[in-house]
Amino acid sequence: MAKPKTILVVDDDKVDREFVLRSLRKRNVLTPTVEASDGLEALEILRAKHHSKSVGMPVLVLLDIRMPKMSGLEFLQEVRADRKLENTIIFILTTSEREEEITQAYDLKVNGYITKDNAGSMFDDLVTLIDSYLKIVEFPLLKR
Repeated sequence: MAKPKTILVVDDDKVDREFVLRSLRKRNVLTPTVEASDGLEALEILRAKHHSKSVGMPVLVLLDIRMPKMSGLEFLQEVRADRKLENTIIFILTTSEREEEITQAYDLKVNGYITKDNAGSMFDDLVTLIDSYLKIVEFPLLKR
């Protein structure tokens, strides 16, 4: 039996976060969701140091790259260097199509890189992919 999974949406743009959450609800992706407005807040949530928000494990992170305080790539570096979080499933969902950022993200073992422009017209397909991924793929439990 598959373990329930949580989606952590990390994006500094509240409208983008709400669009993702609304799309998940519209497609009946029935999984808990948590929001973070930057990489630092997301790290605090994953490390259970954020008192007003908590995330169930296992978790799938949808991560923007360009954010204040801590960018998505900095967040990815921190997570991959943390023995308790290093196996976190992370998909980049960003406007950046810069080849060096794509390469850096994959060098940091991101599970997928999706540009918002490409996802825009096919966002239903992206939500279906996320839903299928959550249902089919076995996730590692993070070491708390």
